Amino acid sequence: MLRVLSWDTTGVSGQIAAADGCTGQTAAWGWTQEKSQSEALFTAVVEICDRMNWKRESVQGLGVVVGPGSFTGLRVGIAVARAWKAIFPHVKSYSISSLELQHLASSRPGVGVIRPAATGEFYVRTQHDATGTDADGLVAMQDWRQFEEREQIQEWIAEGHLPAIQQLRLSLIQAWNPEALLHWTQRIADEDWVEVSRWVPHYLREPDAVRKRGLSAST
Repeated sequence: MLRVLSWDTTGVSGQIAAADGCTGQTAAWGWTQEKSQSEALFTAVVEICDRMNWKRESVQGLGVVVGPGSFTGLRVGIAVARAWKAIFPHVKSYSISSLELQHLASSRPGVGVIRPAATGEFYVRTQHDATGTDADGLVAMQDWRQFEEREQIQEWIAEGHLPAIQQLRLSLIQAWNPEALLHWTQRIADEDWVEVSRWVPHYLREPDAVRKRGLSAST
């Protein structure tokens, strides 16, 4: 059982969570990133450690949401985690994509996750019930109409998973589950998540999507 901190700085608002696998104690909240992402994250880390009554060196695991999402935000989140591990090398590293995070928190199979990407594009995560496998993709706005007509997407809409598609058409607003980060943090604290060797941003793990967005993987 572990003491775990995790954070998500990939959106317009940031989130942080803490879980103690031994005592069951948890804490979580979010903030609007009106100031710099780094300042907001540092403040949140200090506050949540104080609330949990943890010394910084007692943290045993760090979970970081590695995108897709805000380019600057995810780099800040990873940089803070790397600096923490440099000071406290015993800390275990955990990561998850922002799309997988939302899937993880869903209690219903076949849920789709959609998140705005670059102008005119959307990140889409689909779950294939038959095989139990997941896949991430990037859909351009001009292709969205065709994508929206797919049978699986229509099932998501009918079941109420993606009401924003009907209500806002192409101006998608995904109803992000605020409990998702805490749920994942608790799984790490219970040692029910695989440790990674290092934190890698989503745009480096998905080079095809990066090239499609016109970004450089070396950026």
